[in-house]
Amino acid sequence: MWKIRLFVIAMTFACLQREGSAMIFRPEKGAMWDPSVLWHDGKYYAFMMYNKDGRKGLKAGHCLLATSTNGVHWEDQGAIIDERGRPDGATFYKCFVGKCGDKFIMNHGVARKQGQDLMRFYQSKDLRNWEYIATTEPDDRWYTRGRWDHMYMLPKEEGKPEAGYWSFPVAVPKQGVEDGKEHTFRLLCRMEMFELYIDDMLMQTYARQPGSGKVGFLVCNAQAEFSNLSAWSMSFPAEAGAKTNNPDISPVAKYEAVIKSQDKAVFGKAALELRRWMEVHDPHRPAYHTMGPLDFTFDVNGPIYHDGKYHLFYLNGKNPKGCHRGHLVSTDLVHWDDWPVAMWPDTPWDHEAVFSGNLVIDDKGTPTFIYTGNSSHQTAKGVLARSSDGMLTWQKKLVMDKPPYPGTPVHWDGQIWKDGGTWYQLCGGTYSNAGAAVLWSSPDLENWTYRNRIYATGKYGRFWELPYLLPFGEKSVLIIGVCPVRYWVGTYDKSSCVFKPDEEEADILDVSPHFYAPNPHMVDDKGPGGSQRRLMFGWVRGGKTPTKEVPYWDGNHSIPRVLTLEANKLMQKPIPELQLLRREHMQVKNRVIESAVPGVLKDFTGNAVEVVASFDPKGATAKRFGVKLRTSKDGKEQTVVYYEPATGRLGVAGAVVDGEISDKADFPAGQTITLHIFLDRSVVEVFAAGRVITKRTYSDPAGQGLDVFSDGGSVNLESLDVWRMKGIWD
Repeated sequence: MWKIRLFVIAMTFACLQREGSAMIFRPEKGAMWDPSVLWHDGKYYAFMMYNKDGRKGLKAGHCLLATSTNGVHWEDQGAIIDERGRPDGATFYKCFVGKCGDKFIMNHGVARKQGQDLMRFYQSKDLRNWEYIATTEPDDRWYTRGRWDHMYMLPKEEGKPEAGYWSFPVAVPKQGVEDGKEHTFRLLCRMEMFELYIDDMLMQTYARQPGSGKVGFLVCNAQAEFSNLSAWSMSFPAEAGAKTNNPDISPVAKYEAVIKSQDKAVFGKAALELRRWMEVHDPHRPAYHTMGPLDFTFDVNGPIYHDGKYHLFYLNGKNPKGCHRGHLVSTDLVHWDDWPVAMWPDTPWDHEAVFSGNLVIDDKGTPTFIYTGNSSHQTAKGVLARSSDGMLTWQKKLVMDKPPYPGTPVHWDGQIWKDGGTWYQLCGGTYSNAGAAVLWSSPDLENWTYRNRIYATGKYGRFWELPYLLPFGEKSVLIIGVCPVRYWVGTYDKSSCVFKPDEEEADILDVSPHFYAPNPHMVDDKGPGGSQRRLMFGWVRGGKTPTKEVPYWDGNHSIPRVLTLEANKLMQKPIPELQLLRREHMQVKNRVIESAVPGVLKDFTGNAVEVVASFDPKGATAKRFGVKLRTSKDGKEQTVVYYEPATGRLGVAGAVVDGEISDKADFPAGQTITLHIFLDRSVVEVFAAGRVITKRTYSDPAGQGLDVFSDGGSVNLESLDVWRMKGIWD
């Protein structure tokens, strides 16, 4: 028996609406179904069953051809096979086209009123003029699954498909083809989506819009990279001598094959192909948030703006021994390129794990990283790495191997800065069962001396990670890595190396448990009038994707946030550069929102959007108002961003991971309530009055409704702006 591994990719028709993620064609009128897509000689050829009357009965089918050079704009070439080209006028459907030798072969099922359905073959040299070859019953050259006139579920003992997953009629050659290997061809169907695989590799995908009676087809972005492979049909006689071209290399395997390459072009191409493939096939994977191509994405490390480029390093890998430091580069803080993996756990000092740290440019202009090597408090070391080739490769050196005092790690999540002629490093730690921020100093980034615990308290846990001391004029802000992430505003005495908070109680940076590991290390010169701007990234948690059919991934990064200090509050705002991603726009102004009167946004839907909703609280009688996201058609499932005037609470509820969460929002009394929301598939980030709530929502992919709402009364909507957002990998 052939060993068949079933992968079925969960994707909704909403993917068709994204620019660059798919290509679609439909005739202006009539019914279209069962398409087959082929890439040949720089052009896409699409063959589909078609009937201009809109019927799909047994006598309805023609074979329609459409061509395209870019997969977006198509030319209708008309019917290439109709009743006159079909022997005995029998109906044909479910055709597949591929190249065999110097010609093309088309095969399709033939419906008969009685007996076993047949397989019919045509041949062509130009893909437009087709010659009938023969009609045959499936014989022992073929593995067949089901009847040729309808979809048929495989018996469980034949391949063990999951419940609800269907197999389209399939024929595969038993013998090996010219490369001397055996290959599995399989077409799978789930609901309105069909997928063609060769040896577990997804080759083409197409989908029917629910209820439309029409079928469009998709060709994933990666399709053009597989030119020869994507020309394969599913059904070839073994003696036809069809050739393969590394059919066992999928986007995942191609990426994993080059994951240790230091060639930026090779690594970047494989990573981009995988990112686009993952995004198309997992409706929960964010489109405009940064993350690793695969696996477990967590802490941002060493973000730096240098020589006109933004470098974002991050931890990637669930298994500590495989945990590496990924590297992204951007010129606009929005669109990113994958650079080769910066560091692997490959020395005695970091063989357990390459953990968090930060990057500076040393006194000689050399990029210098200092990070935590190894994974436990007992074995943690401070490792220095320098790069002499523009941050592509790194040479490591152990620089911190003795703890400052018993019971705390040598190094943990260091922040680095220079003051005068001295370098300083603030690390996480503990002291007498209390969390502590531990300060070191150095003249050269290599020889470090313990200075002091700048602040310690047991009020927020016995151990602190990720401490950051940030200057804002005469004030300083101390951020610590606990959950939820907290901060104090206070003063820092450089001579005594002591931080004194203004208040004993720490404020909350982001109330959600889904936001952690903030890194505000990056400073650029893109503030007002070219002033310096403090930028912060964070790790968005919330569990692995529920889409079982894609490779494992878990976690991503928050959108970059601009930090300012206003009235002793740390204010967070989204970077304005995100406006580069805005697409279709809808605006509503001056509308009274009543309870149970939905439909302000009407048919505007989306799962990757930016929303700015401003409400006038004066005269409002509503107990709660706000914005609904990811609403299902029946309204039973939704993610709600709300504000409660009576309590002053801002919250996110509904179909969110780990339940509802809320925070006090400090809107000035009587002034406009503005909710600035970024929805990116499974990620929600809500900015309001300088605060942020980050949540993960694994909603039904089909639920993409948007609207404003008012509960228990009315409220005046001053303005509402909604934009669909492009992906950063498009």
